[in-house]
Amino acid sequence: MATTLAAATLVGLYGVVVAGTADAVANAEATCTTWPTCTGRLLPSLHRGWRSLLAWSHRAAVLLVAVLLVATTVAALRERRSFRAVAALAVAAVLYPGEVVVGRVVFRTGSDATLHFALAAVIVFDVLAALVWLLDAERAAETPSPASALGGAPAVGGTQPDATSTPTDATPTPTDATPTPTDVTPAPSSFPRLRAYGSLMKLKLSWLLCLVALAAMVLARGASLDPVTAAGTLLGGVLAVGASGTFNHVLERGRDAEMARTADRPLATRSVPVRNAVAFGVALLVLSVATFVAFGNALAAALGVGAIAFYTVGYTVVLKPNTTWNTFVGGAVGAFPALIGWAAVTGDVGTPALALGAVVLCWTPAHFHNLALAYREDYANAGYPMLSVVRGPAVTRRRVVWFLGLTLLATVAFAALTHPGVGFALATTAATGVFAVTVLRLHRERTDAAAMRSFHASNVFLATVLCAVVLGGVV
Repeated sequence: MATTLAAATLVGLYGVVVAGTADAVANAEATCTTWPTCTGRLLPSLHRGWRSLLAWSHRAAVLLVAVLLVATTVAALRERRSFRAVAALAVAAVLYPGEVVVGRVVFRTGSDATLHFALAAVIVFDVLAALVWLLDAERAAETPSPASALGGAPAVGGTQPDATSTPTDATPTPTDATPTPTDVTPAPSSFPRLRAYGSLMKLKLSWLLCLVALAAMVLARGASLDPVTAAGTLLGGVLAVGASGTFNHVLERGRDAEMARTADRPLATRSVPVRNAVAFGVALLVLSVATFVAFGNALAAALGVGAIAFYTVGYTVVLKPNTTWNTFVGGAVGAFPALIGWAAVTGDVGTPALALGAVVLCWTPAHFHNLALAYREDYANAGYPMLSVVRGPAVTRRRVVWFLGLTLLATVAFAALTHPGVGFALATTAATGVFAVTVLRLHRERTDAAAMRSFHASNVFLATVLCAVVLGGVV
């Protein structure tokens, strides 16, 4: 119960804080001259219009979160599973009324909101930490595995099992054996040529990265965004993703053949010659630079080249084969489209673009660790030191929760800088709830299916953030 309440409190806190960044809420407060009631009324006066209802709704949400926070603290205390979780929740419960008062002063006086958001960040972090520790206690309280009960020693090496793993933690064995380079007979005609080269470009990644770039362009120009510039920049982005993906295929062709998930890629099956793939990647790189220059500017083109270089060399060659932090540091690749989109329409790199990039950076581990959980045996076979392989499923699931919380904090900071509106707050709070539910199910079910649900929910969250920014900027 305490764990579920902590997750609900975290989602509620996010919604309240991000709604507080909306200018509409600040203006609506002017229609309610008393506090905590609204002009002396417990319920809003409808003749005062929607602003009064908005102000009242925000205050009701603040009260609801306060109730959730107290209920979570009491539940954690009664369960007596984690003292540090209780302590973190108690600190949050003590700070929360002060944060509300500071927020009221900010609304009334128009003073600097730094302290207000700093207190909110501390409270969110406290609840996040409590959630992680409650999940740890929940897992520790379960019946130990048979190996643990018999005193079995943990496995040696990078594939140390989760102490409380269930049989469903194992990745299902593919129907067909994973092919190796010597198992595959070269068959150039096995893939239609266009489909093979399209696969090299990893076009499935393009839509979300293009949405990041579009959101940045809308942030910079709003409804006055030139559609030709936007379309040209997005085309350049697709070409840049294609170049990065092609070089990634070239460099990882040997390991791809060792993984069931990637064994059918064109270079792993030798349906595309390596030299042709290299030439194709170079052509895409040149076309990408030319497109960025033609529709944007030299800075956008330089950032595009930087993104390709970082993904190809920094991530594929340096990070991915050598460190468990490859997912987080490599997430910077996803932040590049925000910088490219902003630069294409302004000629510089602005703070809002950096803030949007920070959201993507924090989101990437919360997103990709789920995939690495579902395919950890694949990654182990290929020799990649993914967190799920080196530290095990339990640590990886824990890291997903931490990065979910960091993503929410980054999104709040982004909203505080850009004031995206009440619609943004409502939409992203709903998406946060969906993401949080799937993460809780991941911790409790510990199956590959649960990991993939969390993976897809993370996509929904980021897509919701980006679509809300775009729609809020052009409508």
